[in-house]
Amino acid sequence: MKVLLAPDSFKENISALDICSILSLAIGGVSTDFEVFQMPLSDGGDGFVAVLKHYLNFETQTVKAHDALMRPINAEFLFDAQNKTAFIESAEAIGLHLLKTKEQNPMHTTSYGLGELIKAALDLNANNLIVGLGGTATNDAGMGMLKALGVEFFDVNGNKLAPFGNQLQQIHSIDSSQLDKRIFAVQITAACDVENPFCGKQGAAFVFAAQKGANAHEIELLDAGLLHFAVLAKKKFSFDFQTLKGGGAAGGVAASMAAVLGAKLNSGFQVLSQIINLEQWIAKSDLIVSAEGKIDSQTASGKVIGSLLATCNKHNKKLIVFTANIGDSIENLYEKGLTSVFSIQNAPMSKAESYTNAKELLLKSATNVFRLLAQTNNLQ
Repeated sequence: MKVLLAPDSFKENISALDICSILSLAIGGVSTDFEVFQMPLSDGGDGFVAVLKHYLNFETQTVKAHDALMRPINAEFLFDAQNKTAFIESAEAIGLHLLKTKEQNPMHTTSYGLGELIKAALDLNANNLIVGLGGTATNDAGMGMLKALGVEFFDVNGNKLAPFGNQLQQIHSIDSSQLDKRIFAVQITAACDVENPFCGKQGAAFVFAAQKGANAHEIELLDAGLLHFAVLAKKKFSFDFQTLKGGGAAGGVAASMAAVLGAKLNSGFQVLSQIINLEQWIAKSDLIVSAEGKIDSQTASGKVIGSLLATCNKHNKKLIVFTANIGDSIENLYEKGLTSVFSIQNAPMSKAESYTNAKELLLKSATNVFRLLAQTNNLQ
């Protein structure tokens, strides 16, 4: 049996590459009848650059930037010097994983560091940017990113505003006259990890701000700020933020990249799968095995598992998934053809325990599953 290992990461815990290694170890421990291929994946969120490094032998650029709290950090991106293409991951600079739990609150974070990475790529004369959007600590509609590239935001009194989520409703005017003009000569692809709209009940704030540290009241304020930004920006840039599929990615950064920088939005999974020819590997495999930190109602909307499932269905392939957390409403995945989901938790335990012991738990769970598969050698 040819088994393709195609996992995403367990966010902030186990990388996709390490999951591949653990699953391979589990398979090797129970049978030599499996022919195993490893293809770690990413949806554009944290780990995007690390996964690309696994496949692409391009230069790693390390630049000085700022995290979501405007603290100096070093961040990396990949650069293909021959084709002048930069591969950038938003979470490298403004990732939620870079902040301690007590520091996480999208009212007080900014996407400024992502703008710095884009500017560093422009300094290398890049003419093509692939920007992974996801895993960020922000909900600032891209204010910070735009400010790093020269755009300024003003309140009703003409004072410059700091580019944080809690300032969105204070914006009275936008000045893009100093936007770095080099951006208009560059082709930009935003590799999004979600399909959610910019604002509203399914938008960036209501769906994702809670996991970034916002409380219920702050979520209301952030969504109101996004709506206010969308109205102003539509007048300024003649672009409808509210109807853009995927505009809510990275706390609304995706919509601003499309409206102001001319970016084209695409699924992060699709961007990566095209680079690595994933569909060809799926077609010649007998079983696809994936993993993701949490499986829930959002999984089918731009996440790796949902996108991977669609490709598996196209080629009539079985897909099984390992996860640390089975959330709400996963029935839609089974209805779409998912074979099975396996939790790595083998006893009642806290989130902290699961997090701490994730590698060991994954190995044990995978060993049990592959032991069964080794006996049956099919999924009928």
